[in-house]
Amino acid sequence: MIKLTKKAVRLEKRLREYIIAHEYIHTLVMENGHGEMWQQLMDMVMPDWRKRHHDLFWIEKGVWIDPKAIYAAEVGNVTAAN
Repeated sequence: MIKLTKKAVRLEKRLREYIIAHEYIHTLVMENGHGEMWQQLMDMVMPDWRKRHHDLFWIEKGVWIDPKAIYAAEVGNVTAAN
């Protein structure tokens, strides 16, 4: 399960969607980081992910997910905040 931080929950919906997609793709790809496979999947799922990433980066780094939930994200349980 991916648990968004309180700061992330207050972001625009399109940025919350990006965070969830970003973390979910990490559960599907067996490579570390944001390599070619990860980028190809993101392109398929969210063609404008680079724009959303850029916008999120400039809002505030470190607002994404609750660090306690990282293990759950790695095993593939994902939930989105409303």
